[in-house]
Amino acid sequence: MKDHMTHVVKIIGFGFVFALLVTGVRAAAPPAVLEGILSGGPAGQARVVSGESIWLDQIRFSTPHDFEKLPPNTRIYNFDTLPHPIEFESVEELTFENLTEELIGSRPDMMETYRLGSVRMAVPPPPDWRRSYDQIPPWSRAVAAGQVDQLPFVNGAVFCWVGGTTPISGSSNVYLFRQHFEVTQHDRLARATLRLATNADPLEISINDHPVEVAAKVGYRLASYEITQLLQPGINLIAIRVSERPKSTEAYGLGFHIELLRRAKEIPAQPIKPADALVTSKSGDRIWGAVHDMNNDGIAIDSAYGRYRLEWNECGAVLFPAGWQPEQPEPAMMDRVRGKVPPAPELPVFGLPTKSAPSPLQDVLFLTGNRRTTARPQYARDGQLFFEGIEGRQFAMKISDVLGIYPPQPIERVFQRPRAETAILYCRLMTTRGEQMSGLLRQLRGTGAVLETDSGNFLELKSRGLSSIYFPFHGADETRATAGNQRLGIMPLATGSEAYRVTYQNDMRRVQAAAFSIDAEADPLNLEAISDSTQLTPAKNPAVVYIDPVGEYVQTMNANADAQNALLNYVEQGGHLIVLARGGAFRTAVRNDAGAMLRTPADMTRPNLADALGLRTLRPASGGAAGVTPFNHPANTGRTLFFQRGSQMPQGLMGLERRVRLGSMPSAPFYPMVATGSGAILLYDLRDDSGAVFGPAMQIIPKGRGAVVVIDHLLWESEIDDIPFSERELPKILKWALSPNS
Repeated sequence: MKDHMTHVVKIIGFGFVFALLVTGVRAAAPPAVLEGILSGGPAGQARVVSGESIWLDQIRFSTPHDFEKLPPNTRIYNFDTLPHPIEFESVEELTFENLTEELIGSRPDMMETYRLGSVRMAVPPPPDWRRSYDQIPPWSRAVAAGQVDQLPFVNGAVFCWVGGTTPISGSSNVYLFRQHFEVTQHDRLARATLRLATNADPLEISINDHPVEVAAKVGYRLASYEITQLLQPGINLIAIRVSERPKSTEAYGLGFHIELLRRAKEIPAQPIKPADALVTSKSGDRIWGAVHDMNNDGIAIDSAYGRYRLEWNECGAVLFPAGWQPEQPEPAMMDRVRGKVPPAPELPVFGLPTKSAPSPLQDVLFLTGNRRTTARPQYARDGQLFFEGIEGRQFAMKISDVLGIYPPQPIERVFQRPRAETAILYCRLMTTRGEQMSGLLRQLRGTGAVLETDSGNFLELKSRGLSSIYFPFHGADETRATAGNQRLGIMPLATGSEAYRVTYQNDMRRVQAAAFSIDAEADPLNLEAISDSTQLTPAKNPAVVYIDPVGEYVQTMNANADAQNALLNYVEQGGHLIVLARGGAFRTAVRNDAGAMLRTPADMTRPNLADALGLRTLRPASGGAAGVTPFNHPANTGRTLFFQRGSQMPQGLMGLERRVRLGSMPSAPFYPMVATGSGAILLYDLRDDSGAVFGPAMQIIPKGRGAVVVIDHLLWESEIDDIPFSERELPKILKWALSPNS
């Protein structure tokens, strides 16, 4: 932090206090001016971690210029609110201008299809998607998929296919799909995201004759695209060309929905230059700006809020919707006098992929014409991009061809957190045009906010452009673990399950990040420890997380059911077992045989772990139980599915979000686990907008002196305001489980 602050002082000169740094007031200004700068403040709604929302007419926040020069035990911020004084550490989120969201989804009564058979070139050829006559065969209406098993799932959409066709032996069918939709209040549009799900191979996507660059042509099931600049007021047209896989009898189709994020009516739009880049980071940042510099270390852009730097190992993607178009030098003065200034070129605009599942976007340059190449960007100079390709060879290309850069992704993740004394200043800030930035909040006043990024740059945001500020490291006094062990154990992945190792590691990193945010430690347990009741104890690990990618657990290590008995004893003695359930948890037992984990029919005999813990596991074929409706996938009828928080919440968990919308995902199996006893505490259940209740998605089942917490993976994979559930709500659950009062 000291180096960062020194860097800023070199730019503006010595003798400035921080309030002067960001407002441009000269150092000679009297103290009264400082009071005027810090007086007033934005009005907004504060949500505290206990779940209460408080309206504030005034919020003032400021920090000292240099943390390093503070005397010991000095408070590092000033925080004032009117009319209700509240503690800054208890504020989970500040909301200034709410952004509203609308979903526009695929519908069979709105979608048309055209079958090309084995012809891969489109007829009519793009971009002439609007033709509705002289086609052989003619355009026809799509139909809703009657069988939804194993089909991708998208919220707000109906999965559509052509219907009534027979596969062509030895080749693949190619289909065109198109649908008109209306965009109202276009002037208030802050962000538009297209989520596409298909079990075919996408060949081409177009919106209003603008191409959408396909993230991965083969094999993906769910992808997201940034399409904000492609939409127009009124009627819009989306057209998609897909290809079935050869020699398949499966009914292929697709579904999509478009998420429209809007500002309030009185908030003016902040323009984005056509040649700007969209930079995304692994920590959730999402910011527009012109490229200032790019080299081996990272990228820097000039945003509307100041200079923003990002190292490649923290960068998710750099996207150029109009191609990388650096600013051209000004024409010579004589040319301007003679009127020889060339007209500005009309730049084509592309819709660009932001993510896809499974993700193929790693270590690639994404180019025009659906071209991709594996490369490591080096630097840009004189309209050329220099990069390092396979085997260390260096290449160069026109930077105007570059639509996206996906830097190399390290396998291991290192969690970075501010020092303990400044962690409470760390926040994620969202603007009214859908941008997100993370860093240390340094000032919040009537004119706006100042954010210090991880790279030490200061971003200044106007108050009318602020939407919300979220503080992930805050916690109320009642949810803090005032004493006790802060070590969290993670159950290991059984040997023989290497095919699921990536899934396991991804979930393990989420658990470690959540533990990291509450200043706890989370490490995998070793196989010997989980079968020994003297090692697996609540005293060593008050909470243990059971990551369940495929529904397996270690039953036997050295003696019959020793691992299962150790886990049961752990819970009985006061431990908290937190289970990520993917619909198959506790069903498959594995045992140790000559150093390997093997599956045998004998291991499947009852009582299994679920029976011993008092859980009833359900399959769709079982017909459900009272209040429970399991399913393989939702019915794809376009209904809204969401998780509703329970009415009776334990102390320490009142701050959990009241409603969580089910996130977009490739599939949505739901097999709720129901406690057979009457002591279960419901934290969330899954519902839809018609009032149907499908069953519990998260609950606490007391067992002895401890408890089992079961979290369905649908809830785990969902997001709240673009923040994953594992990042926003899991830290509260872990903090509760580690607390000696839980």
